Amino acid sequence: MNLSKKILIASVLATSVSAVHAVETLIDFEDQELVSLSPGISELTLGNVTFEGSGGLNNGIFGLLSGTNQVDAADYSGQLLANGGAGFTALKLSFANAVSDFSFNFGGNQSDWELEAFDTSGLSIGSLMIEKIVPLGSNNGKVFGLSSALSEGISYATLTGGAGFGGFSDTVGIDNFKYTEVEVSPIPEPSTYFLMLGGLGMVGFMAYRRRKTV
Repeated sequence: MNLSKKILIASVLATSVSAVHAVETLIDFEDQELVSLSPGISELTLGNVTFEGSGGLNNGIFGLLSGTNQVDAADYSGQLLANGGAGFTALKLSFANAVSDFSFNFGGNQSDWELEAFDTSGLSIGSLMIEKIVPLGSNNGKVFGLSSALSEGISYATLTGGAGFGGFSDTVGIDNFKYTEVEVSPIPEPSTYFLMLGGLGMVGFMAYRRRKTV
């Protein structure tokens, strides 16, 4: 390979604008301080995700429970996020940095819940209906989630359910929340562009020299 070709290849490599790296992150709630359902909390930020509850008798509260729990016959081992009978009827999942996909274990629902994802403009990307389970506990260990092929990814999602019995919330549990954040490397520094221009100029100079010596 002659010198001019080497310089041209080097200049092109130096101007690679971006590289995409998919990194999956797990939130299993195991390292979090326990929160009882009374008084509970209505917002929690862990890493790239903010969980924000709304609705219900107690204005969207939820807790972080421990041990082997049964949420309407849905078994969980270790810590999990649960709403309780007076907790949220809707949960917003906001991502500080957009994600290409997310998923989680979900169980105990006695009514239909809808999971819907949105882009940065608030436009719906897609939705999934999680139908009520019969018998209770039959969706133990099942994973629900959404993904997006759009370059801008998913900005936030909502999980919305119906009421339980007697005016109480439909008691549900969430665990093992996973998401894939798309990271794009920054645009090259101005010096990189100078390197490209210098390399192309050198290619032209070498071609000129070859013509002179022929």
